[in-house]
Amino acid sequence: MQEECREAERRGQTAEDGALLLSASSLNSRTWGGSIWVFKDPTAAPNESLCAAGVQTETGVADVAWVLERGILVASDSGAVELWELMDNESLLVNKFTRYEHDDIVTSVSTFSGGTLAVSGSKDFSVQIWDLSQKTPLKSYKGKSRPMRIVLLLLYGFTNTLRA
Repeated sequence: MQEECREAERRGQTAEDGALLLSASSLNSRTWGGSIWVFKDPTAAPNESLCAAGVQTETGVADVAWVLERGILVASDSGAVELWELMDNESLLVNKFTRYEHDDIVTSVSTFSGGTLAVSGSKDFSVQIWDLSQKTPLKSYKGKSRPMRIVLLLLYGFTNTLRA
């Protein structure tokens, strides 16, 4: 388990309040499973027993991103984008939606526009733009030759493009 957590540290993100978000994947028998942990005290990581909230997912977790203060956007190896929310005094993670809009592993997620919009990239050569409040994809862009491993946005004029 320690090796899995060390791998997860490379996929961690720190929130504005200092909380640390970690994710990891592990092979169990013939299927992949994932984990998401929130540590209010980052020095407690990667000790799972000291996390404020955590959840085991049914598929592997490739990437995570904070959404505002209580949301967690998850890139799943099943082709899904998931949104989880911290509930019950930030001690419980609850799934708010799971959408299968990609045809292969979702490798990257990121939020922008104040946490109301997100972008996901996949090994299916596509990028999806998401409206998180409506829990729906707004736009899809398909590449031709390489999987999307990391998605970066240049935001100049992007919001106007989405509304056009």
